[in-house]
Amino acid sequence: EPFSSGAGTGPPGIPSVMLAAGVAGGVNSFVVTPVELVRNNLMVQYGRRGAGGGRRAGSYAGAGDVVRRTVAESGVLGLWRGAASTFLRDSFGVAVWFGTFEGSQRHLCPALGLAGMPGLLFSGVVGGFGFWAAAFPLDTIKSLIQVGSHGSEGTGPSAIRTLMGNLYRSGGIRRLYRGFGVAVLRGLPSSAITFAVQRKVREAMG
Repeated sequence: EPFSSGAGTGPPGIPSVMLAAGVAGGVNSFVVTPVELVRNNLMVQYGRRGAGGGRRAGSYAGAGDVVRRTVAESGVLGLWRGAASTFLRDSFGVAVWFGTFEGSQRHLCPALGLAGMPGLLFSGVVGGFGFWAAAFPLDTIKSLIQVGSHGSEGTGPSAIRTLMGNLYRSGGIRRLYRGFGVAVLRGLPSSAITFAVQRKVREAMG
């Protein structure tokens, strides 16, 4: 069966791992959406400084100001602006993240003769690359929606499709992956450490 390891008592099959990870990523997206909305709006205004480097009129004074003004303009649910694109990014991305990690551990590492900590770190790097390769275009779209730079008031699936099409027409695949290298440089070490520590702690707990 596709969702079974085929060993009865062995580890779950990779499709099962990806399904569980996708559900976890989807749930996580509703927690991180407001945090990322605040972060993105604070980050983007640094590119909009007024003369002399001071804050422009209307810019945010801090995280609390972003929350206060968003709630005043759009209600509490306004903090979840971009939730649909964040959900797609995290459910799909985390599924690929865990799936590529497990695939590397079970197939690639044995073929390369990697075991123990080197194998865990290598598989973590593979998983991290898989996450960003799958999720980066959606991450770009999510960020544009959250800071209101996409030229539309919509935030749902239709707006996501339209924005992705516009980005692709403006610069092809390279436009959808602009900034990918920086994300990978940040994400690969983090992914490697996350999986290595998780596995070693799990082993220590028996």
